[in-house]
Amino acid sequence: MPKGQLRDIAAETKFINLLHKFNKTSRIVHNSASNAGRYAPALFAADSDSGGFSKAEFKRAMNRLFDTERIRLDNTRNGTRIVEHQ
Repeated sequence: MPKGQLRDIAAETKFINLLHKFNKTSRIVHNSASNAGRYAPALFAADSDSGGFSKAEFKRAMNRLFDTERIRLDNTRNGTRIVEHQ
């Protein structure tokens, strides 16, 4: 596994890939840890396609992706979810 900045980039890429996977199958993920059943970092770390990244690594990746506006929150009829910025 890559270390440092390369691992951060890999975690961001994996986060986006898993976000696509979950959204494609209508599984809503959220950025709030208080919404445990939909908390993206926890769900992604538990997924079989996690790539070995931990919940903490996915949380940091999610925060960087929000900071760089690559992902955003989207309000839907079923609640708020994370989507990729288009």
